[in-house]
Amino acid sequence: MTTYRFVIALFCLLAASCTLEVKNGETDVEWGSVSCLEDEDLDDFDEAATCFDRFPRPLDTYVSWEHGGVKRWASGTGTVTFGADDRSVQSLGPGAVLWVGEERDGVMREVRFLASEFGQPRVIHEVSRVEREWDADARAWFAGLVPDVVRHAEVGARQRAARLLREGGAEKLLVGFRELATAPPRAIYLDALLSVDELDADQVAAALEACDGELGRSGMQHTIYRRLAERFPDSARMHAALMDCSERTMLSQDRFDAQRALLGVWRKGALQDAALEQRWIAACAGCEPKAWTDLLLELVACAPGGDRSRIAALHAARDVPSSVLRSSVVERCAKLTPASDELLLAVVEEIVDLESSARREALLLELLEREKLTAPVLDATGDAAKGLESPAAERRVLSRLSDVRAAS
Repeated sequence: MTTYRFVIALFCLLAASCTLEVKNGETDVEWGSVSCLEDEDLDDFDEAATCFDRFPRPLDTYVSWEHGGVKRWASGTGTVTFGADDRSVQSLGPGAVLWVGEERDGVMREVRFLASEFGQPRVIHEVSRVEREWDADARAWFAGLVPDVVRHAEVGARQRAARLLREGGAEKLLVGFRELATAPPRAIYLDALLSVDELDADQVAAALEACDGELGRSGMQHTIYRRLAERFPDSARMHAALMDCSERTMLSQDRFDAQRALLGVWRKGALQDAALEQRWIAACAGCEPKAWTDLLLELVACAPGGDRSRIAALHAARDVPSSVLRSSVVERCAKLTPASDELLLAVVEEIVDLESSARREALLLELLEREKLTAPVLDATGDAAKGLESPAAERRVLSRLSDVRAAS
C-alpha cells in the first residue's frame, strides 16, 4: 500500500464526523456529516483513495438506514428539490449533488445527480459499481426509493418543507413532520414551522407527541426546545410534549441543554404547573449527576412555583448519587432569604439524611443564625441535633439552640 493512498484514506476518516446510531421502530439509522463517503469501515484503501473522483465537491450530509435486510443511504450537498410527487428530482442548485442507493441481496445499486451548467443534472446510475443506462427501469427504481429518502435524509428537506408550507400551510407541514424518521430533517421542518405567524399549540404538540425520536442534531436541539417553549409559553401540553421528547435524547448533555432551555422560559413566570414541574424533575434524572444537580440548583434559584419548586428540588436531590452534590442543594435552600416555615422544615428534614455528620452540624448551626425562627423550626432543629454521631457536636448545636430560644 502506498503512502499516498494511506494519507488519503486517513484524511477520509478524519473528515467524517461522529455518527449517532438510533433505533426507529425496526430500522437502524445512522447519520452524520461527511466529506468523503465510501464503505463504512474504509477497509479497502484503494476504494477510499478514489473517493474524491466520484464527487465534484465534499458532501455535507449522510444518512443510512436498514430495514428487512435492505440497506439504503442518501447524501448530498447544496440545494436539492424533489418533485411534488416525492418520486423524482425536480432541480439541483449550482454545485449541488445528490447521491442515493441501496444494497439488496448483495447487489448494490446507486444513482448520483450532479448539477450541470446546462440546466438538466448529470445522472450517473450504477449497479455493483458498473455504470448502467438511466432508463425507465432505473427511473422506476429511483421513484420507489425517494419517499423513503425524504423520510430519512436531511438533503432536500428545507426545500420540501417550504413546498409543503406553500401547498397546505402549517397543517400539511405537520403531516410531513410526522412521517420523518430521523432527527436532522425534523429540526428543519420545525424551523420552517416557526416561520408561520399563526400556529395552533395543540396541533404542534400533537405532532411532537407522535414523534418517536430526537428533534435535531446533537448539540443543537436546545435551540428548538427554547423556540417552541417561547412560542407557546402558556401551553402545558406543549411543554409536556417537549419534555417527552427530551427524555428520548441519547446524550446526557443534550438532555441537560433541553431541560435548561425549558427552565429558562419558565423563569419568566409564563407557566406554573406543579405536575409539569414534577415531569421536568423526572426528566432531569437522565442527566449525569453533576448536570442533574446543576439543574436542581437552577430550579431552586428561579423557583417558578416559589417554595413548592424548592421543596421539590430538595426531595429530588435525595436520588442524586453523590452526597457532596446532594448537600449542595440542601445548602443552597438553607441560605435562601426569606424562606417559609414549610421550606425550612424541609431543609431540616434533608439535613438529617446527609451522610456527613460534620456537614449536618455545620448546616444546623448555620440555620440557627437566621432571624425570627419559629417554634416548629427550632423544635425540628433540636430533634435533628440529637441524631448527630458526635456527642460534642450535639452539645454545640443544642447550646446554640438554647441561646436562640432565650433571645427570642
